[in-house]
Amino acid sequence: MLCSRTARNGNLLLMFLMFLLLLPACGSGRKKYLAEVMPLVEQNDAIDARVAQLLRINAFQDPDYLTKLESYIASKQAILNHFETMQPPFLMATTHAKLVQAMKNGVRYLQSEREKFMIAREKMSKLPPTQDSDEFDVIREYQSQTAAYQADMMEQLMKQQYEKLYGEVREELERASKF
Repeated sequence: MLCSRTARNGNLLLMFLMFLLLLPACGSGRKKYLAEVMPLVEQNDAIDARVAQLLRINAFQDPDYLTKLESYIASKQAILNHFETMQPPFLMATTHAKLVQAMKNGVRYLQSEREKFMIAREKMSKLPPTQDSDEFDVIREYQSQTAAYQADMMEQLMKQQYEKLYGEVREELERASKF
């Protein structure tokens, strides 16, 4: 009995010493990780701000809408690729996995925005030309938007998942940077 208690205390002491040896390494790895991640997170926030300024309802009236949206998708994809190649420290692995998943959701959300726009544009091109009547313009716009918003529920779900997960990750990264 005494021998098992001594062995258990020895194991606990050994685990405590290993913890003390690993703690500084995790801290310096965390600092390097945060120094690399935070600028990319800020870059992603800037992209999100520009996406929020895009027209949603009458997007087909903006001739640069599709090029802007595709450039935002490409930028987010580049950031995502960088995140996927990073090796987070052990203590930040869960946060990093959430960050990668949030970025994937964000890219999928923007891709669904593009798909929605393409559907609306295709519907607009198939509709009969306007006959210089406001009534026909309203009908055309309604039909194009109805076709485009059939996939809107899935897109909104992806957007909500992205915003929720990304918000959690931002909070975790801010807490980690304070320590």
